[in-house]
Amino acid sequence: MRKLSIMWISVLFLSLVTPMATWAEENKETVTMTAQIETMKEAFIGALEPKTMYANKDGVNIWEKPDIESIVLGQTFLNTSFEVFGEYDGWSMITTEDGYAYIKSEYLSDTETSLEYIGQFKISHYCCEPYKHICGDGKGLTRTGIPVYPGLISVDPSVIPLGSTVVIDGVEYQAEDTGGMIKGHKIDMAVETHQEALEMGVYWADVYIKR
Repeated sequence: MRKLSIMWISVLFLSLVTPMATWAEENKETVTMTAQIETMKEAFIGALEPKTMYANKDGVNIWEKPDIESIVLGQTFLNTSFEVFGEYDGWSMITTEDGYAYIKSEYLSDTETSLEYIGQFKISHYCCEPYKHICGDGKGLTRTGIPVYPGLISVDPSVIPLGSTVVIDGVEYQAEDTGGMIKGHKIDMAVETHQEALEMGVYWADVYIKR
Protein backbone atom coordinates (compact mmCIF):
# COMPACT_ATOMS: atom_id res chain seq x y z
CA MET A 1 0.00 0.00 0.00
CA ARG A 2 2.82 2.36 0.88
CA LYS A 3 4.52 1.59 -2.47
CA LEU A 4 1.34 2.46 -4.35
CA SER A 5 1.06 5.74 -2.44
CA ILE A 6 4.64 6.66 -3.30
CA MET A 7 4.06 5.83 -6.98
CA TRP A 8 0.86 7.90 -7.05
CA ILE A 9 2.66 10.87 -5.46
CA SER A 10 5.50 10.55 -7.99
CA VAL A 11 3.05 10.55 -10.93
CA LEU A 12 1.22 13.57 -9.48
CA PHE A 13 4.52 15.39 -8.96
CA LEU A 14 5.61 14.80 -12.56
CA SER A 15 2.22 15.88 -13.92
CA LEU A 16 2.61 19.17 -12.09
CA VAL A 17 6.28 19.78 -12.75
CA THR A 18 6.21 19.19 -16.53
CA PRO A 19 3.65 21.93 -17.42
CA MET A 20 5.25 24.24 -14.85
CA ALA A 21 8.63 23.75 -16.52
CA THR A 22 7.08 24.52 -19.93
CA TRP A 23 5.36 27.61 -18.51
CA ALA A 24 8.61 28.73 -16.89
CA GLU A 25 10.48 28.43 -20.20
CA GLU A 26 7.81 30.40 -22.09
CA ASN A 27 7.64 32.99 -19.32
CA LYS A 28 11.43 33.28 -19.38
CA GLU A 29 11.31 34.20 -23.10
CA THR A 30 8.64 36.85 -22.42
CA VAL A 31 10.61 38.29 -19.51
CA THR A 32 13.79 38.33 -21.62
CA MET A 33 12.02 40.20 -24.45
CA THR A 34 10.53 42.69 -21.98
CA ALA A 35 13.92 43.21 -20.36
CA GLN A 36 15.53 43.86 -23.75
CA ILE A 37 12.87 46.46 -24.57
CA GLU A 38 13.34 48.20 -21.23
CA THR A 39 17.12 48.17 -21.67
CA MET A 40 16.71 49.66 -25.13
CA LYS A 41 14.45 52.40 -23.74
CA GLU A 42 16.93 53.28 -21.01
CA ALA A 43 19.82 53.38 -23.49
CA PHE A 44 17.93 55.64 -25.88
CA ILE A 45 16.58 58.02 -23.23
CA GLY A 46 19.82 58.22 -21.31
CA ALA A 47 22.19 58.65 -24.24
CA LEU A 48 20.36 60.63 -26.90
CA GLU A 49 18.50 63.87 -27.34
CA PRO A 50 15.18 63.43 -29.15
CA LYS A 51 15.24 64.21 -32.85
CA THR A 52 12.25 65.35 -34.92
CA MET A 53 11.57 63.11 -37.89
CA TYR A 54 8.70 62.81 -40.35
CA ALA A 55 6.61 59.93 -41.67
CA ASN A 56 7.41 59.47 -45.36
CA LYS A 57 4.34 57.33 -46.03
CA ASP A 58 0.66 57.12 -45.09
CA GLY A 59 -0.75 54.18 -43.17
CA VAL A 60 2.45 52.88 -41.53
CA ASN A 61 1.78 50.94 -38.31
CA ILE A 62 2.88 52.32 -34.94
CA TRP A 63 3.71 49.39 -32.66
CA GLU A 64 3.60 48.96 -28.89
CA LYS A 65 6.92 47.07 -29.02
CA PRO A 66 9.69 46.68 -31.63
CA ASP A 67 8.02 43.52 -32.85
CA ILE A 68 5.45 43.03 -35.63
CA GLU A 69 3.67 40.51 -33.40
CA SER A 70 2.92 43.22 -30.83
CA ILE A 71 -0.12 45.52 -30.61
CA VAL A 72 -0.72 48.15 -33.32
CA LEU A 73 -1.37 51.45 -31.55
CA GLY A 74 -2.17 53.53 -34.62
CA GLN A 75 -0.98 54.53 -38.08
CA THR A 76 0.93 57.43 -39.56
CA PHE A 77 -0.15 60.17 -41.92
CA LEU A 78 2.30 61.51 -44.47
CA ASN A 79 4.59 64.14 -42.88
CA THR A 80 3.38 63.45 -39.32
CA SER A 81 6.23 64.58 -37.04
CA PHE A 82 7.62 62.36 -34.28
CA GLU A 83 10.17 62.84 -31.54
CA VAL A 84 12.62 59.98 -32.11
CA PHE A 85 14.96 58.88 -29.32
CA GLY A 86 17.02 56.42 -31.32
CA GLU A 87 17.17 53.50 -33.71
CA TYR A 88 17.88 49.85 -32.98
CA ASP A 89 17.81 46.90 -35.35
CA GLY A 90 15.60 48.70 -37.87
CA TRP A 91 13.20 50.16 -35.29
CA SER A 92 12.89 53.78 -34.13
CA MET A 93 11.56 54.56 -30.67
CA ILE A 94 9.14 57.50 -30.67
CA THR A 95 7.08 59.37 -28.12
CA THR A 96 3.28 59.38 -28.20
CA GLU A 97 0.57 60.83 -25.97
CA ASP A 98 0.50 57.54 -24.07
CA GLY A 99 4.25 56.99 -23.75
CA TYR A 100 6.77 55.29 -26.01
CA ALA A 101 6.09 53.36 -29.19
CA TYR A 102 7.96 52.04 -32.22
CA ILE A 103 8.02 52.55 -36.00
CA LYS A 104 10.09 50.83 -38.65
CA SER A 105 12.97 53.26 -39.28
CA GLU A 106 12.64 53.05 -43.07
CA TYR A 107 9.36 54.98 -42.86
CA LEU A 108 10.89 58.03 -41.15
CA SER A 109 12.83 60.84 -42.83
CA ASP A 110 14.82 63.82 -41.60
CA THR A 111 12.73 66.24 -43.69
CA GLU A 112 9.11 66.50 -44.73
CA THR A 113 8.10 64.92 -48.02
CA SER A 114 7.40 67.55 -50.67
CA LEU A 115 3.98 67.39 -52.32
CA GLU A 116 3.32 69.23 -55.55
CA TYR A 117 -0.28 70.11 -56.39
CA ILE A 118 -0.95 69.16 -60.02
CA GLY A 119 -4.65 70.05 -60.24
CA GLN A 120 -8.07 68.46 -60.23
CA PHE A 121 -8.45 65.11 -61.95
CA LYS A 122 -11.42 63.02 -63.03
CA ILE A 123 -11.20 59.78 -61.04
CA SER A 124 -12.74 56.58 -62.41
CA HIS A 125 -12.35 52.96 -61.31
CA TYR A 126 -11.57 49.57 -62.80
CA CYS A 127 -11.40 46.12 -61.24
CA CYS A 128 -8.70 43.46 -60.83
CA GLU A 129 -10.93 40.51 -61.73
CA PRO A 130 -9.03 38.12 -64.07
CA TYR A 131 -11.29 37.83 -67.11
CA LYS A 132 -11.71 39.88 -70.26
CA HIS A 133 -14.40 42.54 -69.87
CA ILE A 134 -14.85 46.31 -69.90
CA CYS A 135 -12.24 46.80 -67.16
CA GLY A 136 -9.40 45.11 -69.06
CA ASP A 137 -8.07 42.16 -71.00
CA GLY A 138 -8.02 39.88 -67.96
CA LYS A 139 -4.25 39.29 -68.10
CA GLY A 140 -3.74 41.22 -64.87
CA LEU A 141 -0.53 42.99 -65.89
CA THR A 142 0.11 46.73 -65.94
CA ARG A 143 1.98 48.83 -68.49
CA THR A 144 5.08 48.57 -66.28
CA GLY A 145 4.81 44.76 -66.25
CA ILE A 146 3.74 44.20 -62.65
CA PRO A 147 0.50 42.45 -61.54
CA VAL A 148 -2.41 44.82 -61.08
CA TYR A 149 -3.54 45.33 -57.48
CA PRO A 150 -6.05 47.53 -55.61
CA GLY A 151 -4.65 51.01 -55.04
CA LEU A 152 -2.66 51.11 -58.26
CA ILE A 153 -3.63 53.81 -60.75
CA SER A 154 -3.59 54.29 -64.51
CA VAL A 155 -2.40 57.71 -65.69
CA ASP A 156 -1.38 59.70 -68.73
CA PRO A 157 2.44 59.44 -68.56
CA SER A 158 2.80 62.86 -70.14
CA VAL A 159 1.06 64.33 -67.09
CA ILE A 160 2.08 61.91 -64.31
CA PRO A 161 5.26 59.87 -64.97
CA LEU A 162 4.94 56.12 -64.46
CA GLY A 163 6.40 55.08 -61.12
CA SER A 164 5.22 58.25 -59.38
CA THR A 165 3.56 58.26 -55.97
CA VAL A 166 0.32 60.22 -56.13
CA VAL A 167 -1.70 61.48 -53.16
CA ILE A 168 -5.49 61.73 -53.44
CA ASP A 169 -7.59 62.64 -50.38
CA GLY A 170 -4.59 61.93 -48.16
CA VAL A 171 -4.05 58.40 -49.51
CA GLU A 172 -1.02 57.32 -51.56
CA TYR A 173 -1.33 55.52 -54.89
CA GLN A 174 1.31 54.20 -57.29
CA ALA A 175 1.14 55.23 -60.97
CA GLU A 176 1.96 51.94 -62.70
CA ASP A 177 -0.50 51.64 -65.58
CA THR A 178 -1.92 53.47 -68.59
CA GLY A 179 -5.15 53.26 -70.56
CA GLY A 180 -6.37 54.20 -74.01
CA MET A 181 -9.03 56.51 -72.55
CA ILE A 182 -6.81 57.94 -69.80
CA LYS A 183 -5.61 61.21 -71.28
CA GLY A 184 -4.85 64.52 -69.60
CA HIS A 185 -6.33 65.07 -66.15
CA LYS A 186 -7.85 61.61 -65.81
CA ILE A 187 -6.93 58.80 -63.40
CA ASP A 188 -8.31 55.25 -63.43
CA MET A 189 -7.98 53.60 -60.00
CA ALA A 190 -7.82 49.82 -59.50
CA VAL A 191 -10.18 48.21 -56.98
CA GLU A 192 -10.79 44.57 -56.03
CA THR A 193 -14.10 43.73 -57.71
CA HIS A 194 -16.17 44.88 -60.68
CA GLN A 195 -19.07 45.65 -58.36
CA GLU A 196 -16.85 47.90 -56.27
CA ALA A 197 -15.71 49.74 -59.40
CA LEU A 198 -19.34 50.40 -60.33
CA GLU A 199 -20.22 51.56 -56.82
CA MET A 200 -17.26 53.94 -56.53
CA GLY A 201 -18.25 55.60 -59.79
CA VAL A 202 -16.64 58.77 -61.15
CA TYR A 203 -15.73 61.97 -59.32
CA TRP A 204 -13.26 64.87 -59.33
CA ALA A 205 -10.49 65.24 -56.77
CA ASP A 206 -7.43 67.34 -56.00
CA VAL A 207 -4.25 65.45 -56.85
CA TYR A 208 -0.71 65.83 -55.51
CA ILE A 209 2.51 64.13 -56.56
CA LYS A 210 5.38 63.28 -54.22
CA ARG A 211 8.71 64.80 -55.24
